[in-house]
Amino acid sequence: MGKSKDINTMLRCPNCLAAVDNEDLTSSHPCFGRPILQRGGIYSFASSGFYWNQIPLDEMRELLASARKSGWENGLRKHLKTQVDDYLFNYAVDERRADWFPLCSLNRESTIVDVGAGWGAVSMGLARLGHHLLSIDSNIETLEFITIRAEQEDIKNLCCLHMDPLDLSPLPLHDAVADLVIFNGVLEWVGTAITTGDPQDLQRKALLEAYRVLKPGGELYLAIESRYGLSYWLGSIDHPKTRFTSILPRRLASIYTRSKGLGDYRTYTHSYYGLKSLLREAGFNKETFYAPYPNYRFPKRIIPIDDRMVFVNTIMDLDISRKHKLMLSLVSWFGFHRILVDNYSIVAIK
Repeated sequence: MGKSKDINTMLRCPNCLAAVDNEDLTSSHPCFGRPILQRGGIYSFASSGFYWNQIPLDEMRELLASARKSGWENGLRKHLKTQVDDYLFNYAVDERRADWFPLCSLNRESTIVDVGAGWGAVSMGLARLGHHLLSIDSNIETLEFITIRAEQEDIKNLCCLHMDPLDLSPLPLHDAVADLVIFNGVLEWVGTAITTGDPQDLQRKALLEAYRVLKPGGELYLAIESRYGLSYWLGSIDHPKTRFTSILPRRLASIYTRSKGLGDYRTYTHSYYGLKSLLREAGFNKETFYAPYPNYRFPKRIIPIDDRMVFVNTIMDLDISRKHKLMLSLVSWFGFHRILVDNYSIVAIK
């Protein structure tokens, strides 16, 4: 990986499941009709063109050109900050988004697989600590941005892999190669790249893939919104840009989203117990739940959920409404705070 690890030994084709050799990198691979190694040093295992981003594709291409010419941060300021907002600019830039890393058992030789790496802020933050990073995404344009940023900042222990969405493809990695797999704001989107199949079944398969590529004793870091988070009961916006859909029964949520012209409801989040069940079905035998505040995207405080006194005492110090604090404190007597927190950060062990 970069100059520190041989990435080729970790790779396998997600279609034929064959190991990748040097010839596959530069010659036409039979499963794709092209070499695996693409522009910018990205390893591409994608069979389809997939683009999802906060800005249109043409604007993204202009951003990449600006990033190459005048620096990655200038490219972002010109084409993301001015086109979208400060929040998304910080989301793309701020490496403190990886500040949850002390929850995991890592050392400088750890191999980390960041699935759904997006703009790469989490990957960059962890790579800067010396870990070996595989940044994986179905959007090759943001992977190009990560490679530009890494090159300009002389980060050599990071490599980008392009693949089809997890709905459609297994991870392009051999079994038991990773110390940590990251699903940071990813699981809820598994099931949205296609319109058929039960999203929960597809999410279970994605978790099975994470389990497969982890070494024995390896860890999954999973960050996701809580299905029954208190904010959703109070009218916060759900993933389809609707209100109350996460807390509705799935079929009723689909009826509602279809009535809005949004298609079926497929961005499934889960409760504390629903996530425990999914993780156990995928093979994980131990998991620890935390509540990140203000959210898992920018985790300034990460609170253990299962220690009630620590949870309540920390909640009272947070910059959230007094009503929110009191409601969570009250329901904690019955253990319901585990369900009503807005976000989860979970570390699950293989």
